[in-house]
Amino acid sequence: MKKANKKSGDKPASVSFVLEGKRLTYKVKWLEDLTEEETEKKEFDAAYVTPTAIFAAWQLIANADEDIVTDVFKEKLCAANVEFFSVAETKDGNVLAEVPISMDLFCMNKHIEKGSLQDSRDGRSYETVQIGSQVWMAENLNYKTENSFCYNDKEQKCNVYGRLYTWDAAKSACPAGWHLPTKEEWGTLFLSVGGWGIAGRILKSRKGWVDYGNGSDAVGFNALPGGYRPNGLDVHIIFSFEGKMAWFWSSSVQEESNWKLGMSLEFVNEKAQTQSLSYDDAALSVRCVKNAE
Repeated sequence: MKKANKKSGDKPASVSFVLEGKRLTYKVKWLEDLTEEETEKKEFDAAYVTPTAIFAAWQLIANADEDIVTDVFKEKLCAANVEFFSVAETKDGNVLAEVPISMDLFCMNKHIEKGSLQDSRDGRSYETVQIGSQVWMAENLNYKTENSFCYNDKEQKCNVYGRLYTWDAAKSACPAGWHLPTKEEWGTLFLSVGGWGIAGRILKSRKGWVDYGNGSDAVGFNALPGGYRPNGLDVHIIFSFEGKMAWFWSSSVQEESNWKLGMSLEFVNEKAQTQSLSYDDAALSVRCVKNAE
């Protein structure tokens, strides 16, 4: 592998793990330190990571070149009693600290089951993914109903992001055997991938987000930044935040105000967040979850 320049400070210069008694170390070149040419040609160590030190080691492996991190290699890591570290070094290569890294999220990939469903109403097929105890659509719903829209009213946007639905339309938009998730069901998903604080990073797609906002898509959820149609404006209808936000409806409402609750992922951070919307004509994306058997 090509060697990257060593970094000091909070950003680990390398990550390492111990497998079967042998320590293996990868050097890291940080995303914001890459040149445009390097980014285009992927001329950097195995993979890159974002500046969240505690996930440095996991991100390196999760996003690494398939030639380097094979499925067999992943199986070995997850089956073995692995010690996994983020390693901070000085410019001279002296180790300042080794921070243990949890392998739980990385090894979750072993338990991801992908599938598909066909919507009998229009014949459209969707990829699905089981994450923990839940089965989710791995694509945004794109079933045309009254009060559903394509971003900027352009049909090709629906082919990329699916449709945007008002809350009333969203409640009945899912195909038979599937439903619009509650706030609690969204919460279960976020906890399954490590918690609300990092769910955005894990669930966001690897491409399409602006300003280095791409995620790892580690569990195959593939949340795209399809934006939304804001709301309640008496002037011309506008659409906002394509490339910057993914907004999804829940079927829940806020008890105090009766406002509708959605979930958002943003390009600026790794969090998943609850959003309250008061206007009935706001339009968001829909992800359906399979009915419990």
